[in-house]
Amino acid sequence: MLVSGVRGIDSMFPTRTSGNSDVFSEILNDFKVKPSDKSDVVNVDNKALENDSDFQPKVTTGFFPSGQAYTFFNVEDNLTSSDKAYLKSLGWPTTGSSDLNFLASNIAQDRVDGALKGSLTKEYLFGDREKGLSGLVERMQGMGSGFSELCTTLLKTIDQGKQNS
Repeated sequence: MLVSGVRGIDSMFPTRTSGNSDVFSEILNDFKVKPSDKSDVVNVDNKALENDSDFQPKVTTGFFPSGQAYTFFNVEDNLTSSDKAYLKSLGWPTTGSSDLNFLASNIAQDRVDGALKGSLTKEYLFGDREKGLSGLVERMQGMGSGFSELCTTLLKTIDQGKQNS
């Protein structure tokens, strides 16, 4: 599960915080979180999708008593059927922290945020300088060469899947 919109919380490592913030689980224990009338849960069965462009993220949003907004989502629920198939061919999910789990989390986050619509593409993974688009690899440049190599392998897997269909 990833969390966004909560200051100081590191979604990849929920027990670690930045700054003087409380750990998210402590926040939940301290406050009875009541979803507001503005809360929204979208349920979509990924197996029923025929086209990645039809995908709708599945998220839960609400507000803490302080008025701060939160968004919860499960990574697997926010990957399309084809995302999952390509990632599983690379060995996803893995136990613990890994570049592959990080890749899946970023794809899901981009689907939730609306930054990724439709199928995974070379443009999404590596960007397009002519169009002024930065890709996932560029946005995650601090991850090191392993992440870039993983995205290259993913792109090869996607291209191979297109050739076989």
